[in-house]
Amino acid sequence: MLLATNDTNVWISGINWEHGKPRQLLKAAQGKMFVHVTSLEILFEITRVLRDYFDYSDKDAYEWYREIGGLSKVVAPTLRLNVIEADPSDNKFLECALEGQADFIVSGDHHLLDLESYQGIEIVKVSEFLPQVLGQNG
Repeated sequence: MLLATNDTNVWISGINWEHGKPRQLLKAAQGKMFVHVTSLEILFEITRVLRDYFDYSDKDAYEWYREIGGLSKVVAPTLRLNVIEADPSDNKFLECALEGQADFIVSGDHHLLDLESYQGIEIVKVSEFLPQVLGQNG
């Protein structure tokens, strides 16, 4: 089964917009069609973005924290990287994927996508990852 780390922007889009590929990927994660790998740092960021930018209550944001955490392999990265200098906060996705031995990082962020891959981990858009997930579970 494929292992993937989703960027915060992928989760936020999947949560907030009913139609589109991020929502399909959210449903694929909920259906255990791939193993999602995350970290507490990423979960906290998702919660913060939902509260600060989308006016979710603490309770509703925490429900998503629990939902995503519950369907994920949660890792605690020990390695700290400085690969993405233009936006150092994006390094947490590389750290998480490495620690969790993910096959993919799924993102819409050009800082990550511009890398294309990192230490054998493919960095792709949702539109590139989703057919692989659906194809293996087809």
